[in-house]
Amino acid sequence: MRKVEIRVNENVEIISVDEFTTFSVKYHDQYSSRNTVLESEETIVDWATTGIWLMNDNKFLIKKNGSWTDVSGRISTFLDWQNPNGIEFPISLKMLFNAVVDSLKGNGRHSIKHSIRISEIYQHYSENAVQEEQESMQEELDKVIFEKLKERFLDYYKKKNYAPNNKSDEVK
Repeated sequence: MRKVEIRVNENVEIISVDEFTTFSVKYHDQYSSRNTVLESEETIVDWATTGIWLMNDNKFLIKKNGSWTDVSGRISTFLDWQNPNGIEFPISLKMLFNAVVDSLKGNGRHSIKHSIRISEIYQHYSENAVQEEQESMQEELDKVIFEKLKERFLDYYKKKNYAPNNKSDEVK
């Protein structure tokens, strides 16, 4: 088994994968001059990869032989060039990173050679990203609403119980 370090900003998780586990993106070369374009693969995680790191949603690093290499530019260019729906449905480094992580964490359920079609990344990971953002915004909104309600209740309670003409002790 091989240990792979997964980092998102400063959060670190170590998972175990098979020694021969790989992850690649399948695509049809958008710039091929051939009439029939065969499906190609761009390998993101190979046998030597021991870590992946997403920094601030826009920097993708791969760890091999103990050192981190920034592959953001190369991967971003690849995603921009080879995504047939790139203008309408762009794929971010975060979406690709999430696809890689999900695949590596599901290592025991599938073969050791993992892949995803470039067209599927947007379908699966953009909706999740939007949903997570909406849930996060809703949590923040709920906190603000709760604090406002708590303040109003305390103000009401103080006014009611400590008002100079409070006759709550009198029996009606």
